[in-house]
Amino acid sequence: MLNWISAIGAGIAFLALIALIWYASISKGQLNGILETNKISRATLEMSQRAYLFAETPIFIRQQPKVAIGINNLGHTPATKVKVYVHEARFKETGGVPNVIHSKSYEFGGDMTQIPSENGRYGVTILLEDLGENEISEIITGHEQLQIGITIEYYSGFHDDKPGFCYRYASFNAGAWDACPVYDFARLPK
Repeated sequence: MLNWISAIGAGIAFLALIALIWYASISKGQLNGILETNKISRATLEMSQRAYLFAETPIFIRQQPKVAIGINNLGHTPATKVKVYVHEARFKETGGVPNVIHSKSYEFGGDMTQIPSENGRYGVTILLEDLGENEISEIITGHEQLQIGITIEYYSGFHDDKPGFCYRYASFNAGAWDACPVYDFARLPK
């Protein structure tokens, strides 16, 4: 009789072990599902609520002469620890090779600089230094190129971000600014 009871007890223990393993595998699948859902929710929250800074198209103020650059926050969170790095380059191309006439870097902002959310604005202005006698007219007519590179370093509310922008004064485009060319079509692989 004791053997029957032991056998039945062992059978019940074995079935309980199988049920426990089955329950653990279901629980692990549920945990993985919860973790994946949490990851997606966090990514969605970040995309919808973070700070998004971008550099607006520069404004060339010829009379001073200087370049003004607006920094705009389209996100829902204030951008903090904002630093703006601007690099100005003026050059002439000779046979497709740029000959740098002037190059200078500027740094603005710091740990306490904030740009509010929802169209918060900030701006920087650089003076064009060391201009030759007719250099402004050379830039306006397109005989000399003016490029402004901008890097914005900031905390988005979720992580550090560091987008970059580059603009070229486009005399051929009614004095508007254009994105800096990285390649021309002649240099692209065929």
